[in-house]
Amino acid sequence: MRNHIQRFHEESKTLPANLPPRTSRWLIAIFGAGVFPLGIFAFGIFAGTISELFLPNQPNWLLNLLTNWMLSLTFMSWFLVQLVAFVGLTVRRDWALGMAGLACLLWCFSVVGIIPAAVVYWWLRRSWSHNQTGVAAEAPKQVEAMFAVTTLLVVGWLALIIHIDQVIHAMAVKAGDLQGIDSIVAIVFLLGLPTFLVQGAALYGLRSRRIWGREAATVAAVVLAFTIVGIPFAYWALKRMWPSSATSVATAGAPA
Repeated sequence: MRNHIQRFHEESKTLPANLPPRTSRWLIAIFGAGVFPLGIFAFGIFAGTISELFLPNQPNWLLNLLTNWMLSLTFMSWFLVQLVAFVGLTVRRDWALGMAGLACLLWCFSVVGIIPAAVVYWWLRRSWSHNQTGVAAEAPKQVEAMFAVTTLLVVGWLALIIHIDQVIHAMAVKAGDLQGIDSIVAIVFLLGLPTFLVQGAALYGLRSRRIWGREAATVAAVVLAFTIVGIPFAYWALKRMWPSSATSVATAGAPA
């Protein structure tokens, strides 16, 4: 990892001068170091979720399936945001600051990462002197509408968790056993917040035409694909946001 970061850092010196400034190699190392473990967690939990589908007779099958599913989406969101931020900072792209800021926000959900995330983001803002005077191209309205729907779906999931918490709490009160009930539901609730942030960031970035909007929407679309049922919607959104550069050949006129 150290050799790769060193090589990327040296290659960045040869890039055009109008790109954003080179980021500290230690700061790049911080973002790069988090990519590998997050990827292991994300794909490992996703594989566990798929295997859970084929074990419907297990105790608490539905609860385990929903928990693992939300866990996989959470870590997939975190992993992809971290990966895109790492690549953007390494190759000096103007959208890297926005994605790095989103990654720092996701770090805060680890609780112990709140202070380090604040320090890293403060350092990024302090050292980022690139003049971002332009705005990104306007995204198709249909894509914005899709991410509005996905954001509302995550909000609906969080509302469902709150409702489940109230139902379970009422049942526990009647049974006289409250040990661990609210804490478990609170953990599941917190698991949904990173996914909500990524979908919401995609919607906000596209609507306000932020420089990092299309990158955030790309991450949100890939996360949507990992729900399996969202694969066609993710593919459609990616095709609309990243159209092919090939131009169609004009039809030749009829001979005289």
